[in-house]
Amino acid sequence: MRMQHAQSLPYASSLCGACYEVCPVKINIPEVLLDLRAQVTDQERGQFRRFLDPMYLGLRIANLIFSEPGLFHAAQFFGRIGLRFFTRKDGWIHSLPSLAPNGPRPATCAACPARPSTAGGRHAAASR
Repeated sequence: MRMQHAQSLPYASSLCGACYEVCPVKINIPEVLLDLRAQVTDQERGQFRRFLDPMYLGLRIANLIFSEPGLFHAAQFFGRIGLRFFTRKDGWIHSLPSLAPNGPRPATCAACPARPSTAGGRHAAASR
C-alpha cells in the first residue's frame, strides 16, 4: 500500500492507547498506527530525496560522530575552537549569529569547559 497523500497521519497520534480503550469493537489502533508508520518509513527509505533532507543528513553525521570516540573528541575540540569567536573574556556566550535579525535573543550561557567532562558514561568508568 502506498501512502502518498497521508504520510503524516500515522504520526498524528501519541499512541497513548486511549482510543483503543474507548473503541466499541476493540480495534487496536496504536498497533495499526505503528504498522502504518513502518510502511511510511520503508517507503521513504527507498527514495533518493531523503539524502537532501537536512534533518536526515544531520542525524547521520551525529550518528557517525557519536559512534566513534575519536571523532567525538575531535568534534568537541573543534567546537571549542569555534566557540572562541562568540565567547567574551568572562567565559560566557552573550550572543550568537541568527538567521532572523529581529528574532528572539538567545539566553546567555557558559562556554564549553576546557577539558571534556568525565563525570559519567562508559569511558569514565574505564579510566578509573
